[in-house]
Amino acid sequence: MPDIYGVDLLQVLIEGNRLLQKDLVPIFKTESIISAILKKRRKLTTRHIEELTEFFHISPAAF
Repeated sequence: MPDIYGVDLLQVLIEGNRLLQKDLVPIFKTESIISAILKKRRKLTTRHIEELTEFFHISPAAF
C-alpha cells in the first residue's frame, strides 16, 4: 500500500468510515469548504488538521 497523506488521506478516511461531507461540517464549517479541499482548490489549515486528527484518532504527522 503506498504512503498517502494530506487530502488523499482525508478522502480515504471519509470513504473508509462511510462518511458524507456533511458529517465533517463541524470541522470545516461548510460543505463547500470540504468540497473545495477534496478537489484540491483549497488547502487544509492547521486547525483543520488538528480537528481531523482528533476526529479520526490519528497522528497529525499523517497529514
